[in-house]
Formats: sequence, C-alpha cells, structure tokens
Amino acid sequence: MVYIHQACPSVPRIYIYQSTQGKLATKLTMRTVLIAAVDNAWGIGKDNKLPWPHNKEDLEYFKMTTMGHVVIMGSKTWDSLPQRHRPLKGRMNIVISSTRRFEPDAVSFTRLEDALDFCRQEKNEKVFIIGGGTLYNEAIRKRLIDDAHITLLPGNYQCDTFIDRVQFFNSNWRITSLPTASHQRMICERTL
Repeated sequence: MVYIHQACPSVPRIYIYQSTQGKLATKLTMRTVLIAAVDNAWGIGKDNKLPWPHNKEDLEYFKMTTMGHVVIMGSKTWDSLPQRHRPLKGRMNIVISSTRRFEPDAVSFTRLEDALDFCRQEKNEKVFIIGGGTLYNEAIRKRLIDDAHITLLPGNYQCDTFIDRVQFFNSNWRITSLPTASHQRMICERTL
C-alpha cells in the first residue's frame, strides 16, 4: 500500500517510505508506521517541544493520517502534547514508559514489543509510532517499521532530539521515487 500526500507549494515535503517485506509485514496484516516531521539534520524536537513554527498543513496531515488508528508514543511525547489534546481524539493512545502509568487516558506498556503484540491481538490494521526520538530509534534499530511518513521541514532548528537517519537508511530502504519540483515525495521500499 502506498500512502500519498498531495503536495502543493505551501505544504512541506512529504517523504513516504514503504517496506513491502518487513519482518512483521510478511507474517501479519497489521502495518507499523513511523510518522514524523524532521528538519534537515533529521531533528525532531528541542526541549521536549516542536522547534519549528506552528505548521498547520503538517498537523492536519498528521491528524488525517492517524485518525481512527492506534498511536504509540513515549512518555515525553505524551507530556509534550497540550493538555487539551490529551489523549489524541479519535485514536487509541498507547504510551510506553517503564516508570509511569497513563490510564484512563491512554493504555500503558513498558515495552514497545508488548504494545505491538497487544495491537495485533486487538486486530488493528495500522499502528503509528509518533515519537519521540528514543521510541523512533528503537523501532528502527529493531526493524519493527513497515512504512514511514517523513515530512521534511527545510532548515536547521537546533534540535536536541533526532531520528538516526544513518540507522534508518541502513535498514534496507530502497528509494523508488525521488522528489522533483512538481512531485515532492520520495517513496522507498525496505528490502530483505
């Protein structure tokens, strides 16, 4: 399945990566999807906040893409959400933390694999990992990601939290489509 975001000049670049033969995808129908916005250095945050100015188009894309699905996040990402948006409406919220519980607003797990097993048992077809850096990098390192939606926000925002792009691209993603002036998406497939 290819996830398409119709890009227009006012919308940031959306890079869409897809794995057709990920470790989980070959055995299950559930898709585990990384969704993130990054700067040029693949920074995702600073001082537990988004470092760039409010980006309505990207936030609308995030909401549209994750609505009706499970979102998994670390406790710092949960804490970074404005109180009025906790839990994220229209989505099952799962928080990974070894020290805190988040019920009744969210389901809590101490390990990402346990959360994914729960989602599989609940027959969820799509699960989004929405941050933060530790959770993203763990999922990448353990090859738990089937697809990735990456929005590139041009510039360097002096981030202190990053997605490890070297590890990401060493996870056997194959680029099948590069962005051009009229087509602002890059689509990749992970190979065996």
